[in-house]
Amino acid sequence: MRKVEEEMTIMNMAPHLLKALKRFQANESMGYEVYRRLSEDPRLSFDNAETLRKIAEHEKTHVEIFAKYLGPEVSKPSRIERMLLRSRILGFTFTLKRMEMIQARVMSKAIRQELIQVIPELDFIFQEEDMIDMDLLSLLDEERLVYVSSIVLGLNDALVELSGAIAGFTFAMRNNRLIALAGIITGISASLSMAASEFLSTRADGNHSKKTPGKAALITGIAYVLTVSLMVLPYILLPEDQYLISLAIMLGVVISVIAVFSFYVSVTRAESFKKQFGVMAAISLSVAFASFVIGIMVKNALGIEI
Repeated sequence: MRKVEEEMTIMNMAPHLLKALKRFQANESMGYEVYRRLSEDPRLSFDNAETLRKIAEHEKTHVEIFAKYLGPEVSKPSRIERMLLRSRILGFTFTLKRMEMIQARVMSKAIRQELIQVIPELDFIFQEEDMIDMDLLSLLDEERLVYVSSIVLGLNDALVELSGAIAGFTFAMRNNRLIALAGIITGISASLSMAASEFLSTRADGNHSKKTPGKAALITGIAYVLTVSLMVLPYILLPEDQYLISLAIMLGVVISVIAVFSFYVSVTRAESFKKQFGVMAAISLSVAFASFVIGIMVKNALGIEI
């Protein structure tokens, strides 16, 4: 009798609600498999594995509820493999929080309310999705996130300092090869300085920091050098006299790097992307513009022609 009632519920459901429900079921089924398989990774700490197992159990409960109404959902292996690959590259914290954010947007609040009116059990699922799973995800302690501050230090300093310096070099030198040379020398010197500063800073923190001084310094230096390389690349690839185009591309690179990293940090730390991006972009572009103007002023004041 119960089975017949559930089948009648689905048969009488509006098409747009049924479509939303099936999509949500597919995401929950995939989520269960992803959490389950990640929790079995022997490289995880006990606490992280236990947290992922708890979330997998929640997802399993949701999948079983959906199965009563829609039948079993078989997740596409390719989707699961893509999520697992993404977690290895970007980290499981970013991947899982992003997955939960996308699942939360599958259905609007209005659609949710309509579905709850038809299937009251869904109220339990939606509440768990909004509260419990995200709270559990906040308990994850991933090593790479400990070093996010070191990456931020390298990126921020490279973006702010070098974008300004290269902008100044652009109008002071007006030659792509000279600008690239000056940018590379400045960038490498600054990266070594920043790495040393991060090493000393982390070492001074002692037991108060989870970071290893050497690893923190290396990550800061690598982040700095990679950012500088991207910023200098247009000046290396384009002809010597196209320094203005190179400057425009360089500023585009700066914005792109800020956007990508701000998005990553906003997801892993559950912070506002617009705020994170706005602050970093405003500082970097303001310094670049100021250095651009200073470069022109110094060049004219000294009467230098290159």
